[in-house]
Amino acid sequence: SLSITPSYTSATLSVNTVARGGVELENIDSIKFNAPRNYKIQNRAVVAKDFERIILNENTNIASTVAFGGEEAIPPVHGKVYIAIKPQGELIATETVKQEIENSIQDRTMLGIDPVIIDPVYLYIVPTVNTFYDTLKSTVSSSSIQTLIRNAISDFSTTSLEQFGKKLRYSRFVRELDNVDDAVLNNEATFEMQKRFVPSTSSKQLVKLEYHNAIEAGSLLSTSFTFNNFTAFIDDDGLGNVRIFRFNTAKEKVSINSNAGTIDYTTGEVNINDFLVSAFDGIEVKVNANPVNKDIVPVREQVIIVSSSDAVITTKAEVGD
Repeated sequence: SLSITPSYTSATLSVNTVARGGVELENIDSIKFNAPRNYKIQNRAVVAKDFERIILNENTNIASTVAFGGEEAIPPVHGKVYIAIKPQGELIATETVKQEIENSIQDRTMLGIDPVIIDPVYLYIVPTVNTFYDTLKSTVSSSSIQTLIRNAISDFSTTSLEQFGKKLRYSRFVRELDNVDDAVLNNEATFEMQKRFVPSTSSKQLVKLEYHNAIEAGSLLSTSFTFNNFTAFIDDDGLGNVRIFRFNTAKEKVSINSNAGTIDYTTGEVNINDFLVSAFDGIEVKVNANPVNKDIVPVREQVIIVSSSDAVITTKAEVGD
C-alpha cells in the first residue's frame, strides 16, 4: 500500500505556465486532403514533399516545415536534404526536438542522402499605414481606429503568413485593413524589410544579411550601436557600399567607415566585414531596407512576419465619402 505523510483533506492546483505547442483536432477537410497523400508516400522519404508530410503528420508541435535538396542551398551541398521546421508558438525549435525529428526520419531516407534539420530564417516587415476614415460613419475614436488597424496587422501576419512559402501580397494586406470597420474608407501602406542579428562584442565577425528580395538603393538603415566610442549606425551609399556613420552635434552624418561592406540591390544580400561593437541598443541590431516590389516573397527556409508592434499607423479623418 501507498501512504503519504502528511495527509491533506484538500489541495489547490495552480498553473504557472500555460500549455504550448499543441494544435486543434484535425478537421474533416484536412483529413480528406492529407490521408491519400500520407498513404501514397508509404512512410518513405524520397522527394522533398515526403519529408514535409511525414514530419507534420508525426509532430503536432510543428507548425510548418519545408524541405529542399542540398543542390538548392547556397553554396550547393550534394548528398543532403535540408529540412527547416517552425514549432507551434515559438520561433526556433529546441535542439532536443530537432534531434528527435532527425533521428525519426533517418531510417526512412534513401541511402546516400543525409537529412539535416535547420532553423527558419525570419524576415520581418515593418509597415507604415495611412488610414482614411469617415467621421460620419465612425462610432469610435481615432486612437481606437489605430488599435483596430494594429490588431488587424497582427491577425493578418498570424493567419496569412508566418509559415514557409507564404508570400506577403500587398493587395491582400490592404484589403484586410480596409475591412476592420465600416468607417474605414481606404488604407495606404508601405513596407520596410527588416533583418535582426546579435553582434559580437568580443571579436570581429562577418555579418551576412539575406533579404532575398530586391532592395532600393540608399534605403539601408540600422538601429544604433557603439562603435569606436561613438553611437553609430549602418547605411549604404546607393552605389553598393555599406557604411558605418554617426551624427555630429548639428545632426549631420559623419562617416566612420565608408567601406564597411557591400550590398547587392538585386539579390538583397548585405555583407558587413569585421564587424565588432562594444555595445548595442536593445537585444539585437535591426537593419531596415525598402523593397523594390510591393509584394514580398520568401525563399526556402525564410519565413515572413509582419511586426505589428513596430508598425507606424496614422489616421486621417474625412467627412463623407
